[in-house]
Amino acid sequence: MESGLQQQASEVLDLVTRAKQVFGGDGTPQGPPAFAAPRDLEDGISRERF
Repeated sequence: MESGLQQQASEVLDLVTRAKQVFGGDGTPQGPPAFAAPRDLEDGISRERF
């Protein structure tokens, strides 16, 4: 039973390690790209036109 638990723990740790690599867990977090929709777009939507 112990080896089954160790195998499951190993699989979980492998998964977490891969997720960390994919999402850049070892690097410095970066902010999202600067994007802001123009204000007139929101005004146009509220008046039902684009």
